Amino acid sequence: MDPIVYNIFHADHKEITWWAMCIRAVLTFFIAIALIKVGGKRMFGKQGAFDIVVSIMLGTLLARGITGNSHFIPTLLAAFTLATIHRVIAYLTFVNKKLGKIVKGSADLIVKEGIMQFDMMKKHNITERDILEAVRSEGKLSDIKHVKEAYLERSGKISVIPKK
Repeated sequence: MDPIVYNIFHADHKEITWWAMCIRAVLTFFIAIALIKVGGKRMFGKQGAFDIVVSIMLGTLLARGITGNSHFIPTLLAAFTLATIHRVIAYLTFVNKKLGKIVKGSADLIVKEGIMQFDMMKKHNITERDILEAVRSEGKLSDIKHVKEAYLERSGKISVIPKK
């Protein structure tokens, strides 16, 4: 086998050269762009835990391929498999609301008519200060009394609905 091809595609972390790692990084960059197409734009968007876990796994997996801690081609195949699974599960959660709730979770009411819902806050470890910060920053309100509802969203963000 040609030593250049071997170094790029088959060398492990003990024998990979700096230039082969650079070539792997460039190839992986373009492959990651293709993975966004396979997995869908939401895979790297500001979504919930489902998308974050896949993003972390893909990043870790691709990094191992660049540095030679895993063989390059099998690593890329595993990354495409992971992106495809993400796409399939995202579709299934779109067509099946129960599965969507299991995989992605649901929003929880933490303020109702200006009153904090302490049981729900405790369940999610949300403090009064967390809610007051969201009321000021997201709701642009100075007092919780002006909040109709506030939700802890699936993404972990607190959304605020002001009273009319």
